[in-house]
Amino acid sequence: MTQKPYHENELPMILSPKLVAEVPGISLPFSYDLFRSDGFPAFKINTRWVVLRDALFEWLDKQSHRNKNDFIRKV
Repeated sequence: MTQKPYHENELPMILSPKLVAEVPGISLPFSYDLFRSDGFPAFKINTRWVVLRDALFEWLDKQSHRNKNDFIRKV
């Protein structure tokens, strides 16, 4: 699978699990697991899972800082 590099502003404001999977290059089943997980900013519109673009990137930023801090504590 060829991964297209995405810039945050190129993405639509509302993202589906399929598009979220394409951004970091994860599998679609893993993307759905994220959408159903606690703390992930997804919600349903009728029966479809969605996440707001800005909420996704804010969540990713928080995850990267959290993981870096966890690594520093372990060292």
